[in-house]
Order: sequence, then structure tokens, then C-alpha cells
Amino acid sequence: VYMFSQDNPRRSSLRGHMQVSAISHLYKEGKINKIFIAGGKVWGEEYPSLAAIMKAELVRRGISQDNIVTRPEAMDTPREIDLFLAEAKKEGWQNLASLSNTTHSPRIKNIYARRRVSVARLRAEEVLDSINLENHHQHPFPYRKFLDRFRNSNLEKRFKFRERMTTLAYQLGLERITTKIAQSTRTQRFKVNFDE
Repeated sequence: VYMFSQDNPRRSSLRGHMQVSAISHLYKEGKINKIFIAGGKVWGEEYPSLAAIMKAELVRRGISQDNIVTRPEAMDTPREIDLFLAEAKKEGWQNLASLSNTTHSPRIKNIYARRRVSVARLRAEEVLDSINLENHHQHPFPYRKFLDRFRNSNLEKRFKFRERMTTLAYQLGLERITTKIAQSTRTQRFKVNFDE
């Protein structure tokens, strides 16, 4: 998951909406059947968990809540991955995939490599870019203009900078330190400037 919307901490951020759209499409196409979400109450107990927000958005898009597994405990990406791998092992899931936005994908790959686990990696932008509404004569590829603007946005440039810094910290063996920093609600509120 990504952060709450800056305007409304009861909704996903733009990146979260991209993920919800991509997951909904993959689910309706029959390409996935179980969805796992681990984002916790990153802004504090008075706010819903990121997992609960995303689950509600997926249910509104017609996904059965029986097929959405949440563990709303994670404050950072490594913890999300660890919770996912633990759930997959417990449930005996075999064909695993991790969906993220493109810029976040290298760090996720790095974390899985350090866990010595290989999973398919899906990028929300690629899923959205592939959606073809053949019967729609004006906008058969409804996300393409949005994706072009998103890729060149200041928001994405800031996120790329954050990802480079965090990836560097991981490469220097500082994952435990970044995890401790991520446990602060103050840090999580600051992250909206990058994750929105």
C-alpha cells in the first residue's frame, strides 16, 4: 500500500488508487483470486489502517471481501513483505505476485532477494496501460493520458528521489534503522509528500 490521500485520510492516495484500479482489473480478468494487504495504522490509532482503506475501495469495485486478506500491521515495505510471505506459507499459496508502482518495484525486488524468495512482480502502471476498452471509440486505452502525466509529474520525481535514498540505505545494510524510523507516526505523516 501507499499513503492516505493528503486531503482525506479515509481514502487512498493517488498511488493507492492506481493499485486498486490495477488489482480490480486483474481480479475481474481472472488473473488473481486472492489479495493480501498489510498496511497498518500509520498515522496513529485514531485513523483507519491503510489495509482497511484499500480493502473498502476494492469491495466497492466489486471484489468479494472473502478474497481479500488483510494483516493491518505493517509500517513499512519490508514488514508488508514479511507478513505476506508468512501468510502465503500458512495458506499454502503457490503462485505469488507483488503489485507495486514502477518506481517502488526495484526496492521490492531487493527486499525479496534478501529474503531469498522469488515472486512475480507486477507494476500498476503496466497493468493500467494494457487496459483496452475495445468498444469505446474515443478512449479505448483510458489510462494512457493519465499515465503520461503521472510519469512526468513532480510527485513522481519526489517519489523517485525518496526511493533512491531508501534503496541506498538498504544497500548499506540499514534496513533495521529505516524500519525503526518508519514506526514513527510523524515520519508517516511526512511521507505523504512523496507517496501521495
